[in-house]
Amino acid sequence: MTSDKHICVRSSHIEDHTDEKLMVLDLTSVNHCLQFLPYKADGAMVSPPSSNGHDYLLALKVGDTMVVVGLEQDSQTHYSCDITEVQYWTWVSSDTLAFVTDNDVLHWTVAEETTPQKVFCRHSRLNYSEVVGYKADNTMTWFAVTGLLPQTDGIYGVSQLYFTDKQLTQCITAHAVTFTEYRFHGNKFPSTVLCVAGRESNGHGKVDVIELEPHVPGNLALGTHCDLIPFSGSGEKYDFPISIQASSAYGVLYVITKYGSLYLSDLETATCLCCIRISTAIVFTCALSSLSQGIIVVNRSGQVQAVDIKPHRLIHHVENVLKKSAHAERLRKVLPLVPLSPTTCNDENQEASNRRPSS
Repeated sequence: MTSDKHICVRSSHIEDHTDEKLMVLDLTSVNHCLQFLPYKADGAMVSPPSSNGHDYLLALKVGDTMVVVGLEQDSQTHYSCDITEVQYWTWVSSDTLAFVTDNDVLHWTVAEETTPQKVFCRHSRLNYSEVVGYKADNTMTWFAVTGLLPQTDGIYGVSQLYFTDKQLTQCITAHAVTFTEYRFHGNKFPSTVLCVAGRESNGHGKVDVIELEPHVPGNLALGTHCDLIPFSGSGEKYDFPISIQASSAYGVLYVITKYGSLYLSDLETATCLCCIRISTAIVFTCALSSLSQGIIVVNRSGQVQAVDIKPHRLIHHVENVLKKSAHAERLRKVLPLVPLSPTTCNDENQEASNRRPSS
């Protein structure tokens, strides 16, 4: 799931894996139409939307061969290449696939290159890990590979960062990362931001917001922010963030954990604003909703959930429960506040007051 537009589904009989089917669910259609495709593959993924918002590509992994076709039934698009030792692959743009192999990270711009091209070497700290994520910023300057390693006291996460301008690599402790463009208070222009979510060995969760090079002339010095996120309750020893989604429009971060908790953090300061349980089943994947600036979540029960912000309730919670008036004022400026009737306003304020605050 590389965007909020499509979900790719492979199915077969549990006993003998026969009757394989490949389906694509269109989340943007009124009826959420399901398209059955005449392909068999080990893996399949639909590309993010192109600049015109309509042309989509379907990537199919069949053994050591990658095949890319147009999603539309009458499309004549067809590309293919051979690649071995692939541990993880994903779309990083509307026309570029990324592959993480045992030793390297490669990109394949399907319409321009006949074979994938090496971008950088995989770090030894990712050895023996299960690679679960690969992210790139909009300019294809910063990249991050994330892997997980089981340990006796939990799941250890490590991310390898790579900066192409200086050909530098660095590993950090992280379970999930993402890049975004955001204009911080006091800056004239947006800057590239690395958003990191992880759970440390002491059991505490943590969110880091880091401005990245190169420095944009006219902006303040590059800054970093961090805050703890609370993990509590029985059975959460092995819970950890599996995804972090950034809404630069609202200036918030969505941190989603394996066991279905959602932590909402402030992108400006990394401050944790609230937390809530959104799924009783293990979360499989999620994506930012470009329409609502919320998130789309898929869990292992097959449920597809849409999670959105209720602006009035969030602002009331931040201002009156957390006592963070500056954060509440910033949210008032960016969230779509629809005027409420006095009755609705009183109901929402009462409900927000009755909710148990997260700390």
